[in-house]
Amino acid sequence: SWVPVMDINAYRDADEKRKHEQYWITSVTSDSKMLCIVCRGGEAYPNILPRPITSAIPLHVPIIGFEESEEPEENAFRGKIQLQQVVASEGLDELDRDDRAIINQLKRKVDEHTLRCIARAITNDKSGRAVELTANLMVTSSYRDASEIANRSRKAQFLVDRLLSIGAEFEDKEKKRLRSLLMAKRGHAVPRRAAYSTPPSTPFHAAETHQHHQQQQ
Repeated sequence: SWVPVMDINAYRDADEKRKHEQYWITSVTSDSKMLCIVCRGGEAYPNILPRPITSAIPLHVPIIGFEESEEPEENAFRGKIQLQQVVASEGLDELDRDDRAIINQLKRKVDEHTLRCIARAITNDKSGRAVELTANLMVTSSYRDASEIANRSRKAQFLVDRLLSIGAEFEDKEKKRLRSLLMAKRGHAVPRRAAYSTPPSTPFHAAETHQHHQQQQ
């Protein structure tokens, strides 16, 4: 699926000097920068001669959120996209112990950004937002960290209990999800006895046996 990684109009409108600029994108770098040719002075197309120089503009994922947590939320969003790409490109399998360790490590890095958002939400007395963000955590241990953040801030006990409850629900769902994946994988596996059993007689084999029996008579 397509994911927006840059709002060109918002970038252009943020600075009066960029109001009439046009951007011809040439590539995107691995460190989240857009390489492009900037057309200024009302030009709609880049010049051919002299050869235009490319500029690097930081990508900024358009996210609707609170200003104080916009950056870590964007980092968490980017991290989830990168996680999906790594799992797909490397062919990682959650049912494999080593692969699952790698996946959980990547998930934990994503959760670190989300935990920063949760901490800021709690500090700003936005308990509802903290609950919403906690539901986005991807590793069981991160839910305990979220409840510890709420506990250290000496907020109402109901918030700590709520975060722990969300964590318990996640852990239960995660166990069921992995169990379902394991059962599905076993269902597609070929039984050992069937894999090495003698193949059934073909019409050719049956005819050969019948001919041999007639010769003995």
